[in-house]
Amino acid sequence: MKKLLLLLILPVFFSAGCSMKMPMNPAEFRQMVPESMFGKKDSYTVNRSLSKITKTFKQKSDKCLRKSIERTSCQSNGYGTTCHKTINHYNPKIKLTKNKMEFTIQTSVEGNVIILGGDPPKGGMYQLVADITAVGKNKSQVDVYYGWAGSDMFVSAIKNWANGKTRGCPDLTQN
Repeated sequence: MKKLLLLLILPVFFSAGCSMKMPMNPAEFRQMVPESMFGKKDSYTVNRSLSKITKTFKQKSDKCLRKSIERTSCQSNGYGTTCHKTINHYNPKIKLTKNKMEFTIQTSVEGNVIILGGDPPKGGMYQLVADITAVGKNKSQVDVYYGWAGSDMFVSAIKNWANGKTRGCPDLTQN
């Protein structure tokens, strides 16, 4: 329940100042990260070509991440227990240019939830944006922007997929 609440409340704190505007595209999401209280950016280089990384991401993103996960959360308040059912729909996307791959994960939530910061963009709220850029024949720069509760499992998967050490899927039920 706490992570679900954080997922819905953090976009407000994620933005700088008094603005409560939800990012509507990857560029706005990237721009918010350095200005936000909860935003994070990881940058690293991997010894793997962009074409190999792209192939792995194409194989794994839909198989592992294009999922809908149902959750039931219960909370006691001294007068009784209230339970809420929600469904998180994860929507990964890959956008390719000549020397770069943009990987995004958007999440839409259905159920008894309050989403602050305005209506989310088509596909859901941006949860993560990763830019993977070729910097040599067999070397790529990875920049991952994230910040919402539950993004750590995606960050680990991206790092493992980019460096080719593992081809596993994150456990989306643990989010």
